[in-house]
Amino acid sequence: MANYKFLSSVCFLITLGSFQLKAQSSDTRPAYTVGPSANGPSYSLNYVYQNVNIKGSPFLNDQWQLANLIGKNGLNYKFVQVKFDMYNQKFIFNRNDSSFEVPDAIHEILVYPNSKDTTSKAIFKKGLIQNNSKAFAQVFVDGKFALYKYVKKDIQEYTEYGNATKFQQYADIEQFYYIENGKMEYVNISKKNFEKYLKGKTIPLDNFIKEKSLSGKALNDWMEAIKFLNANNSN
Repeated sequence: MANYKFLSSVCFLITLGSFQLKAQSSDTRPAYTVGPSANGPSYSLNYVYQNVNIKGSPFLNDQWQLANLIGKNGLNYKFVQVKFDMYNQKFIFNRNDSSFEVPDAIHEILVYPNSKDTTSKAIFKKGLIQNNSKAFAQVFVDGKFALYKYVKKDIQEYTEYGNATKFQQYADIEQFYYIENGKMEYVNISKKNFEKYLKGKTIPLDNFIKEKSLSGKALNDWMEAIKFLNANNSN
């Protein structure tokens, strides 16, 4: 086991090191940087795609997307190609068409859906979901009042017309969580829950909701209201 971890460590460091050299020769962006107080992850495991006979994909997006990987003590790997395996709840990164698991030392990942626009990003953080410390949740609003989404995929059985054989497919599962003063509540994005958790909380918020015609039926309504609440809450 010790030899395995040593070889894995060498593999990971060589992988990221060679990624840095190549990227710097062809791209002006810093593809791999480590903060002054960080030594970098010790090792990373090769990722092997399994469940090839299951219909659909385990990934949030089948295409590689640019991302920043952030860890403790200033650890920051920039503009790495990643995918999110929602079934196994693991981010993986690409190097020379080989896939590696993102190490546990990484606790935040900024994904850029459009590689040409780094101002638009999806934020994923680990440790936000109660009783699931290793799961990543997407952060829509953060602060005293927050809104997270836990996304995963399960495997479901199904049959086809005229065929008794049971097949398997991936099924998306979304769980939204509203956080207020550290208390987390599972919510559906609906008008009923919007009124339950947000309307009537403060007079300025009610005025804002009315001015913007926010019904709570759409995710963006929740985001606008919660952002306003964070910006205008003095307690």
